[in-house]
Amino acid sequence: MTGAAGAEARPRLLSALGRTVVTLACLALLGWNVALVLVMERGIARSDFGKLHASARAYLAGRDMYDLGPATLSPVRGMTGEVLHYIQFLNLNPPHFHLILLPLAPLPPRWALVVWGIVSLVCLALSLRLIA
Repeated sequence: MTGAAGAEARPRLLSALGRTVVTLACLALLGWNVALVLVMERGIARSDFGKLHASARAYLAGRDMYDLGPATLSPVRGMTGEVLHYIQFLNLNPPHFHLILLPLAPLPPRWALVVWGIVSLVCLALSLRLIA
């Protein structure tokens, strides 16, 4: 390819290559996020979402939102996997942030996480549409 035909083919090739790279990068990020969601779902009680959900549930039950409970305990494991002791990771979010999760508080943690994820994806789609 020389001359005018080569000059026209090169931008098309670079454009197709760029789209391929972006598509592969997006698929890799999607896979990474799916893996993170699966890890969070397995340990939902001790995840950040689990802490917030437990706080919202405590508030609806009339208890202290910042009480110590299973959502704030995180095990420290030894080399063989046995639990040596627990570390307390407290909920440090401001009280007004829990207002966002109050509608999800009556749901079981896994279903609340599903609804949270769907709403987050809808917000992402709307944001991307506004940006575009």
